[in-house]
This record gives sequence, C-alpha cells and structure tokens, in this order.
Amino acid sequence: MAHIPAESDLRRAIVVDDKHNRLANVPVTFQVQSGGGSFAGASGPTTTLQATSDGDGRVAATLTLGPDQGVNNNLVEALLPGSESPTVIPLEGT
Repeated sequence: MAHIPAESDLRRAIVVDDKHNRLANVPVTFQVQSGGGSFAGASGPTTTLQATSDGDGRVAATLTLGPDQGVNNNLVEALLPGSESPTVIPLEGT
C-alpha cells in the first residue's frame, strides 16, 4: 500500500510502499484541514491541490500559510488513492 511517511513535509514528501521503496507516478491530493492556508491554483487560491510523484517518488506542494499565529496550527492532509488514512502534515511560519 502506497503511503507518505508521517515525518514528511510539503517540500520533500516521498511516496513509498510498505517496504519503503519509492513509487513514481502516484497521484497525491493535498488538502488544507485547518489554519486558513491555501495553494496557488490555476484560477486563484485553493484549499485542494493535486500533484503526482516524480520518477524518484518525490511530490511537493507550496502552501501559503493562513493568518493565525501558533505552532503547527496549519494542517494539510496528503491522501493517496486506495489509502485508508491520510498523512497529516503540520506547518508553521517562523
């Protein structure tokens, strides 16, 4: 089953299988869950972004953080097809 390890972040998430082999061409849906952030979409800011892992299993997204201050209060889920549960990626500005 493909998944993104829990220690991932949006700049360097890697799609792997159960034996930690990197998987290419896997569609990943990133979705903002809290914090008011957004991704840059073709028609303006959006809270959902679709990306596909590259030949080395890497997938990335750029999030504009929301206005609320705090530690790890901007949460993004990364969901893969057939996955039972998404990976939750906490983010914060510095």
